[in-house]
Amino acid sequence: MPVILMVYTGMGAPGWIYNNGVPKVIETATDGSTNTYSPYYLDSEYNAYFKRMVTKVRQHIESMPANIKNQIIGIQGCYGSTGDQIDYKGVVDPKYAITDAQLDSLFKVFSLHYYNEYKNISPTITLLSNPSCKDSTELYWLLENCPGGWIKCGTLAKGSQLNFELDKQQWLYNILNKPLGGRYEQARCEIVGTQLTSGWWVKQPYKQMFGIITSCIYWGLDWPNQKAEFIKDKNYDTAFAFFNKYAGQKVAATATNAMCALKDALDASDSTRFPASVYGQVDRYNITRYKNI
Repeated sequence: MPVILMVYTGMGAPGWIYNNGVPKVIETATDGSTNTYSPYYLDSEYNAYFKRMVTKVRQHIESMPANIKNQIIGIQGCYGSTGDQIDYKGVVDPKYAITDAQLDSLFKVFSLHYYNEYKNISPTITLLSNPSCKDSTELYWLLENCPGGWIKCGTLAKGSQLNFELDKQQWLYNILNKPLGGRYEQARCEIVGTQLTSGWWVKQPYKQMFGIITSCIYWGLDWPNQKAEFIKDKNYDTAFAFFNKYAGQKVAATATNAMCALKDALDASDSTRFPASVYGQVDRYNITRYKNI
């Protein structure tokens, strides 16, 4: 089967870097716990070690036998905790604080290093990037400076009604569903998170999966990265078969299948349908308003 590689940093970074000068940054969660940490991403030694790792992994891949190397189709650039964007997971000592502008700069530096390492490798190994899901700035930068890559859309497969869907509709939909330079941007996500233990999922998991899968097709997602437990549960098979039937058919003239699905979203930001005088102040942190709706 085809393989996409990921090399974690954050808590996955090797311990020896801290014995060689890289500051270990303790991250404090909102509950006061300090069980996570990261390297100081701005540290010059960390940057040198990280870039060297990217190069060494590429060299290792190229030394593999063809029957193994040819199955590696992509590598995801992981710059922070797991495959997430580069950032801390909690509050840190102010001397290690990194501004949004500095994080954005690091994202570009590391992305270009990954891209340049893999752009000439044969057979092709595509860089999969995880730009900010809150706005389009980093994604448009990737399209211009690291062309031909894939992207991770961090929330599209996590639920069929999540925050900022209307905001993303303004830019992400066209990127995934209209060709750019003769090719369609391909994207992955993953079904993971606290919503899998929430009431709406627990009550009807198979129905919710179908709703999420339908939403993924609408958005133009290419693969939603299922959990092993879902793949092994045959009750999810119909939803997955539905995805396989319709996903990727973005050119109406050549499509062999078409679908139409309607969704009624209980949108807490909709002050017309749900006026504040009846349901409470329009604020994303107003839990009472959600419950009233």
